[in-house]
Amino acid sequence: MIRHVSAWTLAVASAASAFAQQPEPLAPRIAQLVAVQPDSLPRVFLLGSFSCPAFGVRISQAYNMLPLVPVQEQLRQVAGVQVTPYSGAPGAAEAVRIRGAGSIGSNTQPLYVVDDVPVFQYYIPDPGNDAAAPYPTPLPGDWGNNPLLSVATADIDLIEVVKGAQATAQYGAQGQNGVVRIRTRRGAAGAPLRLHYQGYGSLQQAHSRYELLGAQEYALAVNTVAHSRAQASPYTASQAAAFGAGTDWQAEVLHRAAAGQEHHVAFDGGTAHGTRYYVAADYLHQNGVVRASYLNRYGLRLNLDQQVAQQLRLEGGLGLSQTDEHRTDEGVVTQALLALPTQPALGPDGQYSQRDYAYNPLQLVDEAYQAPQQRRLLARLGAFYQLLPGFTAELRGSLERDAQHLRLRRLAPYGGVLPPYATLQQRSGYRQWVIHPAVRFVRTLASVHAVELALEAHQQRSRREGAIAIDIPGEATNKREYDNRQMLQFELLTGAYTYRGRYELRASLRHESVTQLVAYHQRWFPGAQATWHVEQEAFLSDHALLSKLDVWAGWGRSSNQGLAGQAVLQTSAVLGATTRLDVCTQQEAGLQIGLWQDRLDVTASAYQRQTNCTLVYSLPRPVVDNTEQQTVRNRGVEVSIGVDWQAGRLHSTSRLAAALNRNRVVLGTDDNYLFDSYYLFQNGRPLASFYGYRADHIYQSQAEIDADNQAAHAVGGPSLFYQAASTRPGDIRFKDLNGDARITAADQEILGGGLPTHSLTFTQQLSLGRFALQAQIDGLFGYHQMNTALPYLDALPNASFVGATNVSPRVRERLPYIPATSTNGSFLPVERMSDYVLQSGNHARLTSLQLACKVWEKGPRSVQLWAAGYNLLVLTKYRGFDPNVSAAGADARRAGLDDNRSPTSRTIALGVRATL
Repeated sequence: MIRHVSAWTLAVASAASAFAQQPEPLAPRIAQLVAVQPDSLPRVFLLGSFSCPAFGVRISQAYNMLPLVPVQEQLRQVAGVQVTPYSGAPGAAEAVRIRGAGSIGSNTQPLYVVDDVPVFQYYIPDPGNDAAAPYPTPLPGDWGNNPLLSVATADIDLIEVVKGAQATAQYGAQGQNGVVRIRTRRGAAGAPLRLHYQGYGSLQQAHSRYELLGAQEYALAVNTVAHSRAQASPYTASQAAAFGAGTDWQAEVLHRAAAGQEHHVAFDGGTAHGTRYYVAADYLHQNGVVRASYLNRYGLRLNLDQQVAQQLRLEGGLGLSQTDEHRTDEGVVTQALLALPTQPALGPDGQYSQRDYAYNPLQLVDEAYQAPQQRRLLARLGAFYQLLPGFTAELRGSLERDAQHLRLRRLAPYGGVLPPYATLQQRSGYRQWVIHPAVRFVRTLASVHAVELALEAHQQRSRREGAIAIDIPGEATNKREYDNRQMLQFELLTGAYTYRGRYELRASLRHESVTQLVAYHQRWFPGAQATWHVEQEAFLSDHALLSKLDVWAGWGRSSNQGLAGQAVLQTSAVLGATTRLDVCTQQEAGLQIGLWQDRLDVTASAYQRQTNCTLVYSLPRPVVDNTEQQTVRNRGVEVSIGVDWQAGRLHSTSRLAAALNRNRVVLGTDDNYLFDSYYLFQNGRPLASFYGYRADHIYQSQAEIDADNQAAHAVGGPSLFYQAASTRPGDIRFKDLNGDARITAADQEILGGGLPTHSLTFTQQLSLGRFALQAQIDGLFGYHQMNTALPYLDALPNASFVGATNVSPRVRERLPYIPATSTNGSFLPVERMSDYVLQSGNHARLTSLQLACKVWEKGPRSVQLWAAGYNLLVLTKYRGFDPNVSAAGADARRAGLDDNRSPTSRTIALGVRATL
């Protein structure tokens, strides 16, 4: 597993403009969010040292990014972008899917490009999945935190989402999952020195809790079930009455209110001699909603640009960050949900009370932890020289480093043979060197023909290394080291031709060479796009209503090759010349209409993506040969509508982004493959399809059970039962789908999928004088969540079973049918994987709400106070903490899995912005 790399040039910039560009001052500067698609040459949008065809759905030209909202959460404003956090822990990473999941690879994150540098193309392995780890974790994971923690929100000037067919083709092996490009702030030439401060204080809590039985109701329910199964009642009537509500374990392990704060200070400006500078420092502290969890972040940033002469410009940048985290054991919250309410948190002696099969959740909070410290560095230099008018050369280089030191302490499985404590230390490091030369040519001939050409080269070398030391009392320390290296280089030729500003053709061809381990392979990635700027036609030139009408169609090829753990497609063999990894071919068509000087803007596009891959070793098969062709097909429609109006002093900007995505897997054979107990790979069905039984109803009488069993006896004899010999009234009756009068594995089917099919985001901004209001509402629909705690919480309680847990109020619907008479029968603690426990994830969410008031203003100087909320309201029928979490990270094969690692939070904050 090695690394994958990046390319970032999308189209060629006007060379003269590239040198002359002067970003506007920071004071009034506001972050913009753009969805990158094609556009005309006259509307080329400059970014950094190169231009991009950023036709954009400009989400807002005055959008203040909330510092307490993760950057990825705000990408939802682009149609077709879905964002799902791994958990609610401070600093948790987020899965970003652009135009659906187009790969069977283990991770489908987009490529991030910060200030023209491809970054975050690595992962930090989960030591719990190491073969020598003492207590392995159930899911593979990336133990790094959210990589965008290294870029403070207040440092961001512009974000772009690259998703078009031709645009992603220019990123080659890194473009398949889309690209998120970030530009940090710069100073302005000749501008005076300005001081900028932004800070806030916040409080957060779990925005929802599980509804569970109290101690008294639990005791009565257990007695009812025990009596019906010829078992002694575990609790007397007086004991049950004395319990009352019992122990609220959620209150024991979750903070009532977790405090946080952030402070950001920046200086920017420029001189009359062509110098522009930006210097910033940032501090963030956030307590988690789970007790004993917290995050500290420290950041520094320096951006410097110097116009040395009319033909020569130099630029450089340095970003430093450090995060210190304290994470609780992954199982703390689940253990709190399952813990019996009849069990006190502490015994009479003040020690942790113990269960017969698990640790006290408070003991896990206090004694088991993960403490990673992560440091990131990004340094870059660039030189840009104008050889002739319209002809420029440039050379850029960068160094990225990441180092993490992880200290981990785990408790052995309760009752296990290992010592109760094990400590682990892991040191992980990553280094990446990039050098990128380019030449660009831009010329307009006879005011009719506009031509752009660019030739770029890129070499990227990366190295990932680390060491793990595991210390178990009484045993020798177990040590392991790893060292992986990769080199990627590419040549990219791009060109564009525009005739009279009406007809535009863009094309690109990228040749890549990748060295992974001992293998060397090459690939070509072509792309093309045609755009008709209809509003430039003579028959529409005087149309007062229509301000823009663009129609385009594009085609491109990209891949998902080589990220060491981030987007890697694990294979069963070292990559050879005949091995084909993910190859994605995308077609798209769309249009953009602007009316009334773009006060009404409508963008619509349709796309199809087909990804072919082979040698998927992580897809279990019943045969040894694992080289068949696998295909993932994505089809979708995206619509963005923007409305901008003003009435007197009241100004409003509204934007609606909606998307529909359909995902299908096509296998090379008719085999169906079970995956991770919950999922099935089946021809013609989506990735992450949940597989199990259909619940029919609750058995309400013994006579109903006897009738089912008699039908089974008639088919297979008296030893055959419909479900099980132990089935009793109150149990779930499952559907016999194949009609053989019994429940077997053949009665399972696809129950739903973990990937949303519909997404919707609405943003609203209102300003009136000194006051401004900003809101973001998101919705995801058409998917299911498998909550790993619900099979236990929805099962009938029985205290005599080793491993008894608390239960949800849902068992109330089953208790009335349990007979009062005692009959022998065993107890099934966990329900089958079925739609009885699978939940709909459909939801609508008030993601953010901010009210701001400018209390003082004098020229470019101002002070603004604001109050904001994050994740304030979630409308859903989901019975967990949050319907939008991904315990398996960005692995699309395991989408829709919720392991209750840490609840997501509702946050309120008060803050200030000042420019002096």
